[in-house]
Amino acid sequence: MQKLYQTFVCLAAQLQSVHENVKILKQQYLGYRRAFLEDSTDVFESKRAASKKWKSATRITIGPAPFGSVPNAAAVAMAATLSQQQPGPGVNSAFKF
Repeated sequence: MQKLYQTFVCLAAQLQSVHENVKILKQQYLGYRRAFLEDSTDVFESKRAASKKWKSATRITIGPAPFGSVPNAAAVAMAATLSQQQPGPGVNSAFKF
């Protein structure tokens, strides 16, 4: 578990580094557009506005519920089979923890 944690921390650090580099490249590109193309429009602004709009939008789901009140036939059959195979007391002695 510790190895997995260390891997995620390492990946997060790498992602942060890439994210910072992208921010710098965006600013450099906007500076290039202002200096050489004499265009001061922010080409990334529409993306920022769209992401803010998406974050602030309320989530409305339309359609049936993902898990309806009618159970899955396979799940019902599996539950019936498992309930019939329940061992009595004393049978679990082979499974000591």
